[in-house]
Formats: sequence, structure tokens, C-alpha cells
Amino acid sequence: MKLLYAIEGFLICKTGNRKGDLSPKTLYLYRHLLIKLCESLENPDIEIITEIDLARFMSDLADPKRNLSTSAQDNYFKAIRSFWKWAVENFKVDPIHLKLRQPAFIITRSLR
Repeated sequence: MKLLYAIEGFLICKTGNRKGDLSPKTLYLYRHLLIKLCESLENPDIEIITEIDLARFMSDLADPKRNLSTSAQDNYFKAIRSFWKWAVENFKVDPIHLKLRQPAFIITRSLR
């Protein structure tokens, strides 16, 4: 199954008022972020995506040239983790999200 189709299924299944469903704002954000993942990986079959593919994607997000905040990177991490957990349950894909590393937050203090 193509990644984009699986993402659409995830978003449909997480819409509503049941326990575990996502808020409309979260759904909107996850849609945007997961589509970026899909575009980056060129919409492969979900079954062939590897842990290295996800790690490379997250590493690219952390490239200083992208100027992407740690908070934004963490949003990608959460979207991918949530989607992949759902995909494991629904498509029996490998749980590669479990080895994905969460971005480290760098806390800066203002000097007075």
C-alpha cells in the first residue's frame, strides 16, 4: 500500500469523538507533516520503508541550513510516531518508529 493512501486512512480513522482521536488542529498539523514525509520519501509502499529512511528524514530536518526549530522537529517526530503506531496495528508493518530518536530540546537562558 502506498504511503499516501495509508496516511489518508490514518487521518480518517483519527477523526471523530472516540478515545484516541485527534483534535481538528492536530489532524491539520499531522496531515501537513506526514505529507512532507511522503513527498520526501517519494510515496513508497509503506511496507518497504525502513528505520533508516525515517532516521534520515529526521536528520535532514535537523540540518541547520533548514533553520527548523527543535519544537517543529518534535512535531514531525510525534506525527510520525502516532502514524506508525497506527500503521503497525492496521497493516502489520514493522514497528520501526520505536527506534526513532526524539529531537533534543536545547534550552537557552537569557542572561540578565
